Amino acid sequence: MLTRSRPDRSCVDCGCSAPADASEYTLFSKKYGWRLTREISATGELVLEWRCPGCFAKVRSKGEGDP
Repeated sequence: MLTRSRPDRSCVDCGCSAPADASEYTLFSKKYGWRLTREISATGELVLEWRCPGCFAKVRSKGEGDP
């Protein structure tokens, strides 16, 4: 089963909303810099989480994000 933490494309950490003019594809671009992370929960479900550039940088600096 697929679980989306925030289907409205908001940052899972700070809660800010993705730019209105950005699609799921353009959020990955240099202009927006959003990242989608995926994890397997304790119950075995796939969890997808959007992170804004600032929050993803914090996650990545901790060594938790994708390289």
